Amino acid sequence: MDEGKNLPGWYEFHNSRTGNGALLILPDLRGQLERQYRDLARAEKIKNSPPAPPYTPPPDADKPYLNYYDKTVHLELARQIENKEMFNMIREYVEATEHKGSWEYERAQESFTYLSDIKDELIPIEAHQDFRMALISAENKYRAKKIAEHLPIALELYHTNKKLQEIGISTYQEESDSSFDIHIRQMYADDILLGRKLSGEPEDFNF
Repeated sequence: MDEGKNLPGWYEFHNSRTGNGALLILPDLRGQLERQYRDLARAEKIKNSPPAPPYTPPPDADKPYLNYYDKTVHLELARQIENKEMFNMIREYVEATEHKGSWEYERAQESFTYLSDIKDELIPIEAHQDFRMALISAENKYRAKKIAEHLPIALELYHTNKKLQEIGISTYQEESDSSFDIHIRQMYADDILLGRKLSGEPEDFNF
């Protein structure tokens, strides 16, 4: 989505050719009613919920926190308990490996793991002065290549589903959704029905 725009480019492209963009200026009456019902349900649940127990901090809550990933902690500990020679060795090691916590290193590790899992073809890696950028670029190009290869298949499947829908055959598969998405939809639906009930209205979605 471009900065300053409220809709992705494809939406604007579609609306400019169908004229459906004018529908966006209409008031969202259905959405307003749904929010009203959900607010009523939420207030009812809060009213009937037992009060939360008072927070009791653990006995050691006031102790200072020792950040294991802070290199200054490592160096200070080494300075206090090690001799000068060992301290210098530890300092050199910490400084030499500090880059491993950078975004580039972590991203390159992810790319390396992803590419290593591909067993049925060789992935070219172009030369680069930074091996991390070479790995990241190789992964991005491989993904782009696979997307381009599968776009015709996705388009064919889309047209097939459209034809099936035109003759009354639904291609929507509820089981393809994650259990979390299904739970959220059910929670919204239950709240709307409860809000309808609290408003003295039928417990259905005909509004």
